[in-house]
Amino acid sequence: MTALHWDAVGHGDALARPTTVAVSGATLYVGVESGDIHASDDEGASWRLVATTPDGVCPRDMTALDGSLHVATEIGVLRLGVDGEWSTVPLTPPIIRSVTTHNGSVFVLTDSAVYRSPSPDGPWARVSERVHDMAHIHAMGGVLYGAARQGVVYRADITD
Repeated sequence: MTALHWDAVGHGDALARPTTVAVSGATLYVGVESGDIHASDDEGASWRLVATTPDGVCPRDMTALDGSLHVATEIGVLRLGVDGEWSTVPLTPPIIRSVTTHNGSVFVLTDSAVYRSPSPDGPWARVSERVHDMAHIHAMGGVLYGAARQGVVYRADITD
């Protein structure tokens, strides 16, 4: 396998201190420490400010679902609707580490468990209690992957 070659596609003051990225169709989103969410529709050649999280809370992770962005933060999961308005996803665990989607369902990694909802508005069910010190989750092809801080990647089959 050929080694990857990285090219900078987003830089400058507006994108200083990026914390997360997400993709929806041909749009690339970047969340930065200040709470700003930027988007590019041309593979990073140009960027526009889409929104700022309420109170400028830092986005830890993002995922797109049905035209909305779900943003994991220290105060919970926030949803940026297609109308540009923010709302809180009704899930109350104290620490949200990561968020991902699969077939219309939303998965959230907290400090103690993984929760799943068939829709962004709930209801939420705990689907995993052992999170192995995971820092991030991502769903792909019927599998939920989790990256742990000690350098281990876990997988779990998603059953509908």
